[in-house]
Amino acid sequence: MKTDGAPPGAAPDEAAAATERAEQARERIALLGTLAAGVTHEINNPLTYVMASLDQALEEVRALADAVPSLHGTLAIMQEARDGAERAWLVARDVRTFSRREPGAVGPVDLRRVLDATVRLARHDVSARATLVQDYAGVPPVTGSEVGLGQVFLNLVMNAAQAIPPGDAQRNRICIHGREELGRVIVEVSDTGEGIAPGVIEHIFDPFFTTKAEGLGTGLGLSITHEIVRSFGGVIEVASEPGRGTRFTVSLGALPRESVRSSRPPSRMGRVLVVDDDPLVAEAVRQALSSENHVAVASTGSEALSMVSRGGSFDAIFCDLMMPEMDGMRFYDEVAQVAGSVTEVIAFLSGGVGDAATRVFLARTGRPVLEKPFDPEGLREYVRVRVRGTAG
Repeated sequence: MKTDGAPPGAAPDEAAAATERAEQARERIALLGTLAAGVTHEINNPLTYVMASLDQALEEVRALADAVPSLHGTLAIMQEARDGAERAWLVARDVRTFSRREPGAVGPVDLRRVLDATVRLARHDVSARATLVQDYAGVPPVTGSEVGLGQVFLNLVMNAAQAIPPGDAQRNRICIHGREELGRVIVEVSDTGEGIAPGVIEHIFDPFFTTKAEGLGTGLGLSITHEIVRSFGGVIEVASEPGRGTRFTVSLGALPRESVRSSRPPSRMGRVLVVDDDPLVAEAVRQALSSENHVAVASTGSEALSMVSRGGSFDAIFCDLMMPEMDGMRFYDEVAQVAGSVTEVIAFLSGGVGDAATRVFLARTGRPVLEKPFDPEGLREYVRVRVRGTAG
């Protein structure tokens, strides 16, 4: 499938024009990446503590809701706020993922959990246009990342909804169907919408190509989707018939069902150090981890370095990449000088890695980057794995 450049057999003038358009697209992508790095960081920092605080509040209200039935309405409102914050986060990730073509960390993913989350996020937007049908029980884990696949399927479902005019939800359908086939997991997202014209369908994965009215779409969504699926070793295909609907088919590598780790906490409390100059972010991380771990907090790199230099022992150190005076990269290098083995437990927190120097540093050190806003359960599981690895 062509994504940029000139079509085969194009006349010289047409080829030159296509090449110029492709170059302009690359320049726009580069500019978008520069802007996205700064904007995403500024958005993700507040989203981190908004989402973490809502998660904590939801957990506490759920524990009380059965005894106090009047709290169920409050619980629903809080869940809507949490879902809205998550959608804002996904928008920021969409732009940055496309502009940097970043595949993300790849590993076993419980696809049912991803698809359930997709349905939860999309249900409100879909409900005025179609009935959402789920048929993916029993699909095995796949190779990918939870966030990346969440982007893929949320984008496909939202595109399906936008292809269906509102007002006849009982007649129209959006179906998510999953099955295992010859070592692959096949997920189809189909709709009964307007369909895609033959002259349009060959361009739908092109960057900046959109059939939506100005201001209603950037032309990035399906290009992002294609790039993410490809980065996980998958394939995405589309079939459509004008007036009868569209079907997107995503094929991903299947994994053994036991490959998704148990979320059971380890037998001992972990020891964690959080280094972040934003006290609200540090508190959000502390809240997420404190039920299973002893959590220490440092507001500067130099304070954290002093704790490590005094012989502090930690299963995990979460350090913000962007801090004044001593940033995460300098902290890592300083730790390497005073206690080299401690660098093996450092993971970085980031609202967005934008500049080339930071990417080179991360490639050199091989340390993981956990992006803000983080998934609290994913953060806890990261520490559980480290604690289990040092048990005994």
